[in-house]
Amino acid sequence: MKYYLLFFIVFWLPSNLDAQVQKDSLFIKYDLKYLKKVKDPKTSSSFYILTEKGKNGSFWFSEEINPVETTTKFTLRLFQNILQKACFYTYKDNQKLRNNYMVYKFFKNYNIFLVKGNDIIELEPNYAIE
Repeated sequence: MKYYLLFFIVFWLPSNLDAQVQKDSLFIKYDLKYLKKVKDPKTSSSFYILTEKGKNGSFWFSEEINPVETTTKFTLRLFQNILQKACFYTYKDNQKLRNNYMVYKFFKNYNIFLVKGNDIIELEPNYAIE
């Protein structure tokens, strides 16, 4: 019986506590200069890609189906200010390259909302190795 209790405490309890961590919300103003909306003809789903190419795989936001309504006040952030973080870029041969994996790691820690006029769209960050 002691072993079952020990197993429960060591393995199940920490994983259950980790799942309950709340993420902060990040409201981003839609900017055509940095984001481009693309519609998949096969599934009719929409996603947003970054207009500037990066390295280390592909990064994109998939659009959630459910409409979002909020009555709370929020701070609207500019996408360009977020992307200018130094940790997203490396330099090679005097050329500035964005590391898409670092961008993904940043955005996965937030609930992302894209604000387009009066519409608020929930986004999910995605990353794939090419």
